[in-house]
Amino acid sequence: MKCLIFFILIIFLFNSCKKLRDEVETNKVFLSGKGLTDIDGNYYPSVIIGNQEWMANNLKVTRFNTGDSILFAKNDSIWDNLAYLPPFNTLVEIPDNPIYSFAGFDSTSNPNFGYYYNVKVIKNDLNVCPVGWHIPSSNEWNSMIDYVSDPETFGLYSKSTGILNDSTGYWDEDINYSSNETQLSIEPSGFYSTVLAYNLKIYQNTCLASSTFGTYNTKYGSYPEIKVFLMDNKSYKLKLFETNMLVGLPIRCVKD
Repeated sequence: MKCLIFFILIIFLFNSCKKLRDEVETNKVFLSGKGLTDIDGNYYPSVIIGNQEWMANNLKVTRFNTGDSILFAKNDSIWDNLAYLPPFNTLVEIPDNPIYSFAGFDSTSNPNFGYYYNVKVIKNDLNVCPVGWHIPSSNEWNSMIDYVSDPETFGLYSKSTGILNDSTGYWDEDINYSSNETQLSIEPSGFYSTVLAYNLKIYQNTCLASSTFGTYNTKYGSYPEIKVFLMDNKSYKLKLFETNMLVGLPIRCVKD
């Protein structure tokens, strides 16, 4: 009898593990691309997802691909002071100067977290991505998400693996079920907001840029906004939302 119970328990555990494994496998093929190198000489792996090729790490370049420089801000106060030239209305205008900084304003953060870039970098005739690549539109993001799975489960296949607590990864969560099958390795690189006066903490969240802009209307007037994609440590969802122009965001590039 004990042997029978033990055998049943083994079967149950096997089926449970198989179910979990199946939940984090898409049965789709994601091929490694040829990779790309930016103007500063930084190399990034790439992955082919459907008919798109995506950068598999966050951007960490200090210049546009023309060689034009981007101003560096070592902390949030310098960031805010550099971004706008008085007089200004920060709710209406995009920043005057292109700015970048380390993720979390921390020079020791994981290099794969990349840098934060302000909207003047993202919305610019000069291209910050390597030649032949560009910042994806929200439609390009959505096409990739739909190919992989859906917004609710996207992180199961695209978050970097491991957790911070046992030094196997960087996501600050108890369990990380991601298979990273897509090889996108989305990291918890956070983001910065001048209006909110904080940076969304690294290790817990990330907020990735798109090149899509719009406006939102209030009783006080209409204001520009940028569409971004947020993922946190409490779910596997990649959420599209709109925010003001006063943000510093990580960037992923997609091939032209």
